[in-house]
Amino acid sequence: MGETTIVADATGVNATSASIGVNVPWNKVEAVIVRDEHLFLMFARLAGVIIPRRAFANDGEAQRFADFVRSKVQKAA
Repeated sequence: MGETTIVADATGVNATSASIGVNVPWNKVEAVIVRDEHLFLMFARLAGVIIPRRAFANDGEAQRFADFVRSKVQKAA
């Protein structure tokens, strides 16, 4: 599917893949799920942004990102 770009900022998370963009404001993120190989930012029961942990320089950065998202999300899991 080509390159995927994910940008998280003060307003939310923006993901672009195969020229399709998804913009999710923080108040729409329902859960942050951290697994061994991926982080999931869920904005619906079966829909979300999947971020591979390999996108981060190390596990510490992945955890800091998850903590950042949780600080922005009211209903983080």
